[in-house]
Formats: sequence, structure tokens, C-alpha cells
Amino acid sequence: MVTASYLLFDLMIYFHLMLAEDEMAETFLSRVVKRLVDLLAEQVDLLRGVHGVVNSLKDELKIKQPFPKDAEAKPDTVSNVGASHVDPQLS
Repeated sequence: MVTASYLLFDLMIYFHLMLAEDEMAETFLSRVVKRLVDLLAEQVDLLRGVHGVVNSLKDELKIKQPFPKDAEAKPDTVSNVGASHVDPQLS
């Protein structure tokens, strides 16, 4: 009878330790998962920010794109306009 009670006691301790290990493992894993979720959320925020900056730059380039073409096409007209307004008395 003594041996059976020791065996029962040993089994109870074993199961208690197994449960404690499971709880510790669960606690550890839940912390790891929470940290991963936080890191992923940060990455999503960063990517959204980058996406917004890229879209803003694209819009800015679309607005500014016609200006270089105009600037290249108008130097002659600008210099001609300036020459036509020269005061003859200053020449």
C-alpha cells in the first residue's frame, strides 16, 4: 500500500510539473506572439507611410513634368521678347 501511495504521489507531482511547464510554455509563446503582432503592426504602418510618400512624389512629378518641356521650348521667345523691349535711346 505504501508503494501505491508513493506512486500516486509521484504521478501527481509529475502531472503538476507537466501542467506548470505547459503554462510556462503557453505564457512564453503568448508573449512571443504578441511581440510578433506588434512588430508586424509597426511594419504595416511603415509601409503605409512609404506608400503615401511615394504617391505624393508621383503626384508632384506629374505636376512638374510639363514645366521642363515648356522651359526648353521658350528660351528663344523669352530672349526675343527682351530684345524687342530694349529702349533705342540706350543703344
